[in-house]
Amino acid sequence: MKWHDHYNQRLTTAQEAVKAIKPGDRVVTAHACGEPRSLVEAMVDRAAELKDVEIVHMVSMGSARYSLP
Repeated sequence: MKWHDHYNQRLTTAQEAVKAIKPGDRVVTAHACGEPRSLVEAMVDRAAELKDVEIVHMVSMGSARYSLP
């Protein structure tokens, strides 16, 4: 298998990727310009399902909706 085949088999949407997050998990994201905004937004869209998820994020360049009450 070529490396790009291996890579392409793992491509997914942000919404699918964040389905791996479960209540009680710790999520560490890149900060500043490396922030994966689409992943952060997809995670926040699941907020009602994700209780006790710890988010470790140094500098947000996005809206940081996860920090709202």
